[in-house]
Amino acid sequence: MDYSSFRHTVGRVLALWLTASFAVPSCNRKPASETFSRGETSSPHETAPTPRIVGRTNTTGTHVIVNQITTDEFPIIRIFASVLEDGQPVRGVSASEFRVREDEVDQELLTVERELPPLSVVLTLDTSGSMKKSLAEAQAAAVRFIDTLAANDSVQIVSFADEVRPLSAMITSRKPAKAAINSLNARGNTALYDALHTSLSLLQNRSGRKAVVFLTDGYDDDGTARPASKHKPKDVFTLARQTQVPVNVISIGADTDEAVLGQIAAETGGLHLKAPDASYLEQLYVQLAEQLSAQCSISYTTESPAEDGSERTVVLRYYPLSGSDRRSYTPPSALKQR
Repeated sequence: MDYSSFRHTVGRVLALWLTASFAVPSCNRKPASETFSRGETSSPHETAPTPRIVGRTNTTGTHVIVNQITTDEFPIIRIFASVLEDGQPVRGVSASEFRVREDEVDQELLTVERELPPLSVVLTLDTSGSMKKSLAEAQAAAVRFIDTLAANDSVQIVSFADEVRPLSAMITSRKPAKAAINSLNARGNTALYDALHTSLSLLQNRSGRKAVVFLTDGYDDDGTARPASKHKPKDVFTLARQTQVPVNVISIGADTDEAVLGQIAAETGGLHLKAPDASYLEQLYVQLAEQLSAQCSISYTTESPAEDGSERTVVLRYYPLSGSDRRSYTPPSALKQR
């Protein structure tokens, strides 16, 4: 071997040694985000998309979400809220960590209950034709969600395509709910707004802790680019304000009505979780179940007990890290008169 060839060989060996010695191992890379909040996350890997959560805040930091305000025992007001730190639910919070203001008046003697009351949840699934390839994974994820519920929680299954079909009663038994999910077939168009309206209506007269979990992959469409629903978005928002039910939306892919879905989630105290494809559904359903099970129940007796029909704005602040959120309610007698 001549001197020139020898130098070339040594150089290549040295370069390979340096690369192997100082390269960052792939197992030390920061993993794609698997947290959720009312903010939007993005994946650090261009080739590995992660679920996005659309809303008002970012994943990092501490955030408070007022999910629901109930007036079943007015003038006692009960707030169901979620505290998220870096996207993960915070458990074991105490009354001393919260401040509540109602119409700019501080509310005293807050109580945080250690045990949550039972949850009533409407689980609504899109079964339009476009869901055909995603349906099996959607069914498995929905069944997994049911398995995470507490024994005294109730669930009702609803499907929608051209029409909206409640498939079970609101019951604690898991077997009929799972059977309803496993019976689904994908066919037809997408009556999206009718499905949202029906999901809220089913919880309108039910007291206590409530939620809608709504899955879709599309727009409201009758197959000819015209609306498939009798209801309009404004009808959904009006009913949502009256029912005080958080709507949690899980949407699949890029071809969805993000404007309406994101707004309905944000305005009702829910989350909008967006999956790149159906393979992420189980992860999102489990995350949502964890958030619901970690809710805080905060109660107080309002300083304005008059049932005068006026809307009251409640601001909940979590003091350790200054997170806050707000929501409004109307006294129950005024709602009954409407």
